[in-house]
Amino acid sequence: MKNNKLDNLKHFEPMGNEALAKTPLCVKVSPKVDLAIKALPDKSAWLRRVITEAAVKEGICSEQS
Repeated sequence: MKNNKLDNLKHFEPMGNEALAKTPLCVKVSPKVDLAIKALPDKSAWLRRVITEAAVKEGICSEQS
């Protein structure tokens, strides 16, 4: 039986009281963008913020939380 790509993920404990989805979003980006994001001190919080802002701005989500 083939293992699922997510089988190796460890349980994630969110910081704060914000509810998070059960599974992570996964996306590939250019090497340049990848390096820039990985260099951020809190890349997960940054990614959550910019994805949420874009979803609200583009009208695919009506609220930020």
